[in-house]
Amino acid sequence: MSAIKLIPASGGGSVSLAPPSSTSGADVTVTMPTASRGLGKILQVLQSVKTDTASITAVYSSPADWGLSCSITPSSTSSKILVTCNMILGGSNMYGLYTYLLRDSTKIMLGDAASNRPRVTKNITDYHDGNVEHYKSVDVDISYLDSPSTTSSVTYKVQGAVWGGSNTVYLNRNALDVDGTEYDGRSASSITLMEVAA
Repeated sequence: MSAIKLIPASGGGSVSLAPPSSTSGADVTVTMPTASRGLGKILQVLQSVKTDTASITAVYSSPADWGLSCSITPSSTSSKILVTCNMILGGSNMYGLYTYLLRDSTKIMLGDAASNRPRVTKNITDYHDGNVEHYKSVDVDISYLDSPSTTSSVTYKVQGAVWGGSNTVYLNRNALDVDGTEYDGRSASSITLMEVAA
C-alpha cells in the first residue's frame, strides 16, 4: 500500500495520506476543498440589530412580527445558514409567550406535534407575583442550523404570540418601563446569519 507523506516546514512529525487496504474495484475520487471554499468555512455573516421597543398581544392562531429580521443570499444550494437570535423580553402580569423562528413565511425549528399542544420554537412562561415582578425581563436565545437549499434571497425573522392574548409582552423593555436613571434600562436585540460551506 502506497501513501503520500506530507513533511511540515518546521516542528517535526508528518502527515500521511493513505488509501484503504482494499476497494470494490472501482476508482474512488476524493475532491479536496479549494482555497476559496473549504468544508465548514464561513462564507458571509450578516446581522440586524433592533434597538427600539415593540409589543405583542397576538394570539397563537395569528402570531405577529417583532420587527427583528435579517436577509441573506446563499452562494450555493448546499450551504447551511446558522441563525442565532437574542431577544430581551418583559411582560405584564402573569404572561406566557410563544416564539417562532421563520424562514420567509415558513416556521422552522418547531417541537414535535403532541395532541392539541402548539408547536413552537420557544415556550416562555413567567408567572409574576406582585408588582415588583413587572420590573423583570427575560433573555431569550435561539440557535438553529438551517438548510434552505437555494441561491435566492431568504429572510429569517422571529414572531411571537401571547397565551390567550390577554396580556402584553414587550421587546427591549420591561412592563413598567419607569423613566428613571437607576431603573428600567432599554435593551437591544439581534439576529445574526452565517453562511456555512457544506
